[in-house]
Amino acid sequence: MCREAQAVELTTAEGVWVSPSDQPLRWLAGLYATSGSEIFRPVLTTTADNRTLYSERRKDEYADLAAFGEVSVTLRPSWTLTVGARYAYYRHDVRSQINRSYAVQTPDEMGIERQASDRHLAHKIVLRYQPTAEFMAYVQAAEGYRGGGYNTSALKANDPLPPRYRGDELNSLEVGLKTRLDEGRLLLNHSLFNVHWDNIQSDQFQASGLPVTVNIGSGVNRGFEAEADWQLPDQWSLHGAWLINASKLTSPDAGFVSEEDATLPNIARTNLHLSVRKSMSTTRGAWTHEAGLTYQGRSHLNFGQESEAVMGDYVTVNLSATYQRQDWSFGARAQFHSPPDANTLAYGNPFTLRLGSQRTPPTPPVLWLTVSRAY
Repeated sequence: MCREAQAVELTTAEGVWVSPSDQPLRWLAGLYATSGSEIFRPVLTTTADNRTLYSERRKDEYADLAAFGEVSVTLRPSWTLTVGARYAYYRHDVRSQINRSYAVQTPDEMGIERQASDRHLAHKIVLRYQPTAEFMAYVQAAEGYRGGGYNTSALKANDPLPPRYRGDELNSLEVGLKTRLDEGRLLLNHSLFNVHWDNIQSDQFQASGLPVTVNIGSGVNRGFEAEADWQLPDQWSLHGAWLINASKLTSPDAGFVSEEDATLPNIARTNLHLSVRKSMSTTRGAWTHEAGLTYQGRSHLNFGQESEAVMGDYVTVNLSATYQRQDWSFGARAQFHSPPDANTLAYGNPFTLRLGSQRTPPTPPVLWLTVSRAY
């Protein structure tokens, strides 16, 4: 049995300065700072006699300082170029006191104290073409970075635990179109994207069930995204969104992942949303009726044996009706899932995950009734 106590303290501050928006040269500049600490106390005990096998008191202290800015310039009446950058400094200190009594071995204690800092410069470049108010095309290249960290939780002193995992980096390229048709009533957004992910940080599980974060290699995700909003006569409106992903682990770390060309965890190949809305106004008040359908695609939890833990592949249906009269609003909403025994999350108890399937069923059909008043 495992018990965990966790306390998090976080302080964040940000300041942004922006130039007037009606100038040919526009700029933005800002500063960002975060300081925080986290205390983590896991305790692992036997179920038979409640004997403590493992306990840890770990405290992480971290600071994140960044300066960022961007400049947009009108090259020609229809062309705009935006260039941005973010320089960040990240510091992470960890102190941990571990007590272990694995099986019948003599209990041992171990203290860990580690410090590390990291610096990174990220970029953003956007080229936009907008000849009319009804059409806009763009190309965007951007970079994102996440700092690394430490692993300390090992049930046995000889567990092969990497003490530190490196920061990971995302580089994305996106090409998109935004158009208005049918006299502005139909809005279409389309984009193609390619995301390259280096030194992917991934949470894995040790044989003991304790978590460990490792760099599993590099990967790529390519996809297509489409969204449409259509205002129809008689106050009808339609909305639709479609996302297609094609993810792949391109260069796996053989120490943690054995599959070649494995798809990345928690990324479904397809997600879909459709909704229809009808509004009606009368002399006494206004009615709004809406029906929506969302398809959550199938994805897997992790790599290795945990790749067999799958989730998704279900539909969520929402139905709602609202009546608004003066300051009062009355509403009803229903939600249900199909199939009703779908798996919304393939993770529960990490200590028994390798022994059998785990599933989180969706909520049963739910009905909400609401009454509200605006003052």
